[in-house]
Amino acid sequence: MYLRVGEDQNGRCAWWLHDDSDTVIAWSGGPCDSTEEAHQAATEFRESAADARYEVYEDIGETWRWRAWRMGHRIATSSETFEGLVEAEQAARAVRSGAGAAVGP
Repeated sequence: MYLRVGEDQNGRCAWWLHDDSDTVIAWSGGPCDSTEEAHQAATEFRESAADARYEVYEDIGETWRWRAWRMGHRIATSSETFEGLVEAEQAARAVRSGAGAAVGP
């Protein structure tokens, strides 16, 4: 896994977590105010991913997502939706167990 900081399609800074096949599996969940803030947020996520609280939920489109929380703040969200609860839970577990060893940003 690796973390990347950059701009989204609207030119706003954010970070993304990629798996070993280069698929984006998580992101900051929203824009950051600067590249430096995005770097800091990515680093903090990597350092706290294993201890974060992961919430799996059904969204308005009746698909499943996950988001990670730390000290009452959302620190990451799934980059995709999942058809079922089990798939979303598996994805959250994979991020929880692997993000701490991610390279970058």
